[in-house]
Amino acid sequence: MHASMQGSQQYVLENYLSVLLGDGLLSDADSAAEDVIEAELFLADESIGADSDNIHILPFNVVGLALALEKAAVAAVFPWPANGLATAKHGHADEILGTLNLAGRITWVLDTVKVIVPADYPGRPNLLARRQYRAIVLLKDAPFALACDEVDEEIIVNQVAVQWRLDTSQHGWMKASMPAFGYALLDPKVALQFRPTT
Repeated sequence: MHASMQGSQQYVLENYLSVLLGDGLLSDADSAAEDVIEAELFLADESIGADSDNIHILPFNVVGLALALEKAAVAAVFPWPANGLATAKHGHADEILGTLNLAGRITWVLDTVKVIVPADYPGRPNLLARRQYRAIVLLKDAPFALACDEVDEEIIVNQVAVQWRLDTSQHGWMKASMPAFGYALLDPKVALQFRPTT
């Protein structure tokens, strides 16, 4: 990766996390997009052809943070169950909010705020208090789902708008940043670390 692009990407990441943690404004992330070619945004139902330069994205919101998943990683989106979730078992990771029984299969629903906000961040209790989970995004190929406040329409963006992270040693949940659109792209594999052992 080009050095200036790497610097820009690090700036975007740090700025985005400061937004997440309440220290910045989301619009500030746009100033870090100097090295990103202006990208077009399509609604998913528009005809665009089978161009490998485009990526399907499912945006969603958690406590005011604009997050997204690659559509290929999403199995389904559900409204929050009327009866709520089954309580997580004693000994499950704190990030497991509860479980759903989907066609006889147990699915662990992750508390998305707890997944992305560091446990030692002083403002974490305030962010947790702002949760208004109303939707569940079921991940493909894993018995996990993410709790979300809102899920937006699927969009299609050009690859040039996606800054893939090479170093995920910190904030491993973040697979890429999309500064032109203000999204942080989650890595669905992060869910696997919360798989119960019993």
